[in-house]
Amino acid sequence: MISREDAKRIAEETLAKSRYAEQCGSVRAVYELDEIPFARPNCYPLGEDGLRGAWIAYGESTLWALQSSIVVVIDMTTGMVRYVGSAHDEG
Repeated sequence: MISREDAKRIAEETLAKSRYAEQCGSVRAVYELDEIPFARPNCYPLGEDGLRGAWIAYGESTLWALQSSIVVVIDMTTGMVRYVGSAHDEG
């Protein structure tokens, strides 16, 4: 089982190596799907079922603009990254 702290570390490493490295300097929060206190991410390739059993890490944006959150979705069992990209939650 991957802990929340492990998921944060995996997400930070993933973001640092991704095309979002300049946009997201760190991870601001890591949630389970049912813990998210605002609009849930719409990671279209995964769907809601693909978000279950995963940690959802939100990148801390370095840009001052209205934009979608950048998320890293990490499997809670294996630590495999399922998705990196837009949460499609702008607005």
